[in-house]
Amino acid sequence: MMSFFREGKLVAVIIGILAAYLLFHISPIVTTMNFNGAKQLGAVLQSFGATILTISMITIFYDLLMKSRQAKATKKTLEEAIDKKFESLNSLKASGIESAYEVFPEEDVGTLFVEAQEEITIVQTWIPEDLSLASSISKALLGGCTINVYLVKPGCYASKQRSKEIYEGSITFENEVSNYTHTSIIRLRQAVNQNPYKENLKFYFYEGTPTMAIYSADGVSFVGLYFRNKNSKSAAHFKVGSPTSYFGKTIKSHIKAIKTEATLVPDDYEYKSQQYD
Repeated sequence: MMSFFREGKLVAVIIGILAAYLLFHISPIVTTMNFNGAKQLGAVLQSFGATILTISMITIFYDLLMKSRQAKATKKTLEEAIDKKFESLNSLKASGIESAYEVFPEEDVGTLFVEAQEEITIVQTWIPEDLSLASSISKALLGGCTINVYLVKPGCYASKQRSKEIYEGSITFENEVSNYTHTSIIRLRQAVNQNPYKENLKFYFYEGTPTMAIYSADGVSFVGLYFRNKNSKSAAHFKVGSPTSYFGKTIKSHIKAIKTEATLVPDDYEYKSQQYD
């Protein structure tokens, strides 16, 4: 209905402008005609044309003004709708979460490590062999970074419990996580063995329930979740980009608590089965 009226108004304005144009051109002709009242009629036609033109122009300007107001109102409505739609997303960003991933974002974490300027911190149960982080860690060492890796102590209750959770509660595999933790240390030390700054890669053991996997550098952290029947690299991860945000502060506090209780793994650390008994 509104569209119909707008189209009708447009047609009326066009007709009015054409009528005014014709009246302006006819009035001088009428004025020169040889009959009584010709001059008066010409003047009336000219005045009538001017009136029609004035009304048409006022209509045009009024319509433009109303459209401008309507556009502003529409813009405001859209902005309010968008703000409401993304309110939850804005809340997440305010808490520090910038991105979410279905699995471990290996490439992004590798880039974070290679470009790191300060300390790199890793908190894990173990580091899976199929992750190509060894290369990024080696490059980070060459760049002058200190890398501290905190792994769940092999043989402790938390390590055995996590092993049961991943392997569907089977007692047979309760030492799998302990074995993987050992393998992580040996493999990463071998990977940086020729690196002149290899002494800046340090491993620590901590005893406690692994609540989340953390890969952190320069105030940015990638955090992975632990689920049953699934290792962390195959589970959801999210990126925390601000160390002063809620999650940023929580992660920092969590790492600080682990550091306080962790013990340094000696350079001559070797696998011994009795360590896990």
